[in-house]
Amino acid sequence: NLFSRTARWPTSANGELGVLMPKAEVEQAFDVKSIDIGDLTYTYYVHVPSNVESGEGLPLLLSAHGARFPAWQFISQTNFHELGEKEGFVTVYLQGQGNRWTVEDPNGPDAQYVAAVIEQVAADYGIDRSRVYMHGFSFGSALTYMMSITRPDLFAAVAPTSGIGPMPEAVVAAAAEQSDKGLRIPMMIVYGSSDGGSSMDGMIPAQGVLRNAIDEMKAFNGIKTEDRTELYDSRNGEPYQILVPGADLIEEAVDERFPEGRFQNYAYSTDDGLNLLSFVWVLDMPHGQAPGQTDLMWDFLQQWQRNPDGSLRYLGD
Repeated sequence: NLFSRTARWPTSANGELGVLMPKAEVEQAFDVKSIDIGDLTYTYYVHVPSNVESGEGLPLLLSAHGARFPAWQFISQTNFHELGEKEGFVTVYLQGQGNRWTVEDPNGPDAQYVAAVIEQVAADYGIDRSRVYMHGFSFGSALTYMMSITRPDLFAAVAPTSGIGPMPEAVVAAAAEQSDKGLRIPMMIVYGSSDGGSSMDGMIPAQGVLRNAIDEMKAFNGIKTEDRTELYDSRNGEPYQILVPGADLIEEAVDERFPEGRFQNYAYSTDDGLNLLSFVWVLDMPHGQAPGQTDLMWDFLQQWQRNPDGSLRYLGD
């Protein structure tokens, strides 16, 4: 009973003990739904705030787990549904085939599944279609990234975290078509300074998937902010080039260990002043999600609405 309810989440070098809800309890606490895509049957978990009856008119947040990390376990780490209970949005945790996702084909079964879930949840719960958001962790981050740049019309904003990776040619081509249409997508990319894409010193590498994703989303969203690189004098080896984002730095989530803020939020804005891209560098975080990260992402996501004509509306102050 102890082991089945306890986890050490990878939130820092030593992790953080947390409560793990057993699968049987998850299935009792959530609406467990299924949907067929071709000959494949997918499952997803729905949570509607307890103070409403149907979810009608509420925002929807989709969340995609990482590889070999089933949705029923992922629920206890990310806890978006608990935030949804307080903030008033419907939460859906997606379950991939074999606890994995396919990001090679923007029209493949996984992509169809995400789009179909939005349609089914809208029909079943009456959510606000103009305020649909998506989050993903690790492999789920890659799925979120692929969906956002190939089907930006489905979402008001997205937050891929702890993993993106280079997209295949079919995805790049589909993204180019959306970019040509002028459809922009607000995005918050979150990555840990102790994750595999970091440097040995916890610095942002000047080259690699993170730099490529930042450059790709700047181009996609029409952001002209220029970044630069500088030589870093490492104590662990030869000097090397690191990325110095040119965006405005907002230091957030101050605590005893990080008095100046654990979340280094680089906010990129367009010429018209819209913060369409935020790159968040989380100090001392390995391949996981830090406390407070869910709130940080929701604060960004909820500022956006997708109008029926595909344009964006900023809902912030």
